[in-house]
Order: sequence, then structure tokens, then C-alpha cells
Amino acid sequence: MLILLPPSEGKAAPRKGTALRMSRLSFPALNPTRTTVANALVKLCAGPAAKARTVLGISARQDDELDRDRSLLTAPTAPAGEIYTGVLYDALDLPTLPKRSRTRASSDIALASALFGLLRIADPLPIVDHPAHSEALDEAGRAAGTPIRALIELNLGMNRCGVEPGQPALELAQRMSAAPGITLAGLMGWEGHLLTIAEATEKADKIRAALAGLVETRDLLQSRGLPCPIVSAGGTGSFPISGSSGQLTEVQAGGAVLMDLFYRNKCHIEPLEFALTLMATVTSRPTATRAVLDMGRKSLNPELHLPAVKGRDDLRFQWLSAEHGILEVLAPPGPAIGERLELIPGYGDWSTLLHDRYHVFSGEQFVETWPLDVRTKTN
Repeated sequence: MLILLPPSEGKAAPRKGTALRMSRLSFPALNPTRTTVANALVKLCAGPAAKARTVLGISARQDDELDRDRSLLTAPTAPAGEIYTGVLYDALDLPTLPKRSRTRASSDIALASALFGLLRIADPLPIVDHPAHSEALDEAGRAAGTPIRALIELNLGMNRCGVEPGQPALELAQRMSAAPGITLAGLMGWEGHLLTIAEATEKADKIRAALAGLVETRDLLQSRGLPCPIVSAGGTGSFPISGSSGQLTEVQAGGAVLMDLFYRNKCHIEPLEFALTLMATVTSRPTATRAVLDMGRKSLNPELHLPAVKGRDDLRFQWLSAEHGILEVLAPPGPAIGERLELIPGYGDWSTLLHDRYHVFSGEQFVETWPLDVRTKTN
């Protein structure tokens, strides 16, 4: 769902920031029209003031608007969420929203602008863990005429991506800070190797120890005068611990939106409900203790955790073949041939990419269908 906020006549004028670059705006399909309209507006406001007032429907008391529009293409800019003012935007007060709400607003809210069409309140950030990344981003930013905001990823012990905390991260940050095509936006890390620790105290201690490298690196950067406004870590399998540390500005808990059995049973995440399910049909009952479904590995990925039948304690998955799911019937008689069963994925991330749409329900009421464009499609 995309929430559209109406335009506001009240707008703040940024005192610093890069000049307008259409290529940095969201909804890039609008850029040709944006460019045409912006150029026409600048030309209009650079001409006779009386004509500009008539076209724009303003009075002489609002000539400061003409000055602002005249310098539209060269004036400092800021994120759209920081520009608009007025009753609605003052009441929303985006900068003061809780972290979770700001994250959701970044993806779910768009602002309607008479000049630019739709605008999002935030922008995506690339991740850097090597000088080669920094060099490529710097080149791209200079070519575009505007710095690219980027995060440094730290290795918090997962030994996948990430520069080492401390001095190596500081040296990379100094390189990025000196690059005219980059704006250093902060740090991120991922303690994903610690999610499935069974004992609660041990898990909490090890996650906090991993996050210490992130926090200490933040402090190191700031002590050298380098900005670090974003400190990002955590995920669905660790957010109750990492999110309560008081050190992060955001938590990367994407899977929490839909939840699955891996997070519930292997990561011990309890407070979230299962929102992602799949419908399957019983196609065979070879024995009293076995039922076969019309879905298998082509529908749900069982690698991290087998799926389960929602609301049916009498049924347990044994295994999946390519196109069939094999259930053990623990308490006969079990389901009948043709009966529809609702399944909870073992791991939602690896199952979602097997499908091309969500069917969205509110309770038992069908709402709409959302297309999924998460797979590489070939002709």
C-alpha cells in the first residue's frame, strides 16, 4: 500500500545541500516531464513578474516565491520529507517518529508535488566495504554532479561481507569522506551468525558483543570528526536484543513483516504472528497415516525449516519432493482428498521468490493482489 500525502503551500528552504538532480528523484519515469515543467517554471519566473504572478495565481506580496522558483535548478535541496510544512506535515513531524515508523514511512509514504509529481521521503543507500566500492561510487557521484550517500558495512563475525571494525573501517571512512562524489551516511553490520543460539542469555551476550564492534567504530569515526548519523544492524532473528541496545538508529528486521517457522522455532522469536501462508490441496491418501499435497519444493523451500499446516496439530510434514508435500497423519482420520489446507512456510524469504504474486487478505476478506517482481525473468 502506498499512502499519498497532499501537497502543501508551506515549504522550508534548505540553507545547504546539493543542487537539484532529477536522476536522484524517486519514480524516475516522471523525470522527462519534471524536467520540462521545471525549465518552464524557471523561464517564466525569470521573465516579467506581472506575467509570472498571473500564471501562478499569486500576488505581489508573494514575489519571494518567484525568487525561489527562479533559482530552482541551482538552489540547495533536501529530502522531500524535510521540505514540506503546514498543518498536516507539522502534525506528522516525520523527524520525531519512532524508528520503526520512520522506516515504514520511507517505503509506504509518497508526497504529491505539483512540480515533481510523486516523491518519496527517503532514498536507498549503497553499501561499501572496500576501496574499490568507494572509487566506483565517487566516480558515479562526480559524473552525476551530486554526492551519493553510502554506508560502510562492518564484519561483526559473520565473515561474509564487511570491512573489519576499528582502524580498517576508519581508513575506509576517511577515504570516503575525502571523496567529492560520496557522502558518508554511517555504518551497518549484521550479526546473522548468532540468530539460532538456543540459550537466551548466551545469545544476548554474543549479540551485544558483536554490536560492540559497531558501536566502538561509530565512536572512533565521530572522534575523528567523521559523521555517522546511521547505525544499522539486527534482523528478525535478533531484533528483541539488538533493537533494545539503545545504540542503533534502525533495525533490519525485514522478515518480521511476514514471519515464518524458522524465526519462530530456530531463532526463538515469539511475539510476531504468521502473515504469510500458502494454500494446498490434498491429492492422495495412500494410507491412514499419510496424506499427499499438490505442492513441493517448487512452492515452498524446506532447507532451513519444513513448513507446517496452520491450525492442524494432527498433521506433520515429513518431506517435500519437487511437486508433492508428504504429511504424516498423527491422529486419524485426517484430511479428505480434495480438502484445502493452509500452510505456513518454513522460511519465507526463500519461498516468496518461487511465486509471482501475493493475494492480500484482511482477516477473511480478500483485498487485492500484489505482483511480485523478485525473480530474474528470461524470455
